[in-house]
Amino acid sequence: MTTAGVVAKAKIEALAEVRKAEIEAETRRLEITEDTRREQMRLQAGQPSPEPAEGGLEATWSNCT
Repeated sequence: MTTAGVVAKAKIEALAEVRKAEIEAETRRLEITEDTRREQMRLQAGQPSPEPAEGGLEATWSNCT
């Protein structure tokens, strides 16, 4: 393979890695958006949020009393 071919291949691979990272970031953003939408719908329906993880708000509240 020529030097130009090696350089071209490296550029394509780099662009592919960048695009892969962009897709992963967008996927995570959409997951967060979907979680937020579900939480808003739950709150509008008057349903409480899921219980916090162990040691969450209860632990914080007990430290205040």
